[in-house]
Amino acid sequence: MNELFGDGRSSRCPLAADCNGDGVEDTSDVISALSYIFLGGPPPPPPFPTCGAGDGAGSCEPESTGCR
Repeated sequence: MNELFGDGRSSRCPLAADCNGDGVEDTSDVISALSYIFLGGPPPPPPFPTCGAGDGAGSCEPESTGCR
């Protein structure tokens, strides 16, 4: 949400920001994430729930993203 609505800075994995898996980072990702957290909606696609490589669309290495 900080990247979309705040100062735009983020140190997260770009794949992890696409919470609904549609290939676009936008407000629907925030809605999808909040739905998962608070309403029991579907989980985000890989690399969730762990750090590391995603589904082949790119990679999110823990060393470069600060993911633990």
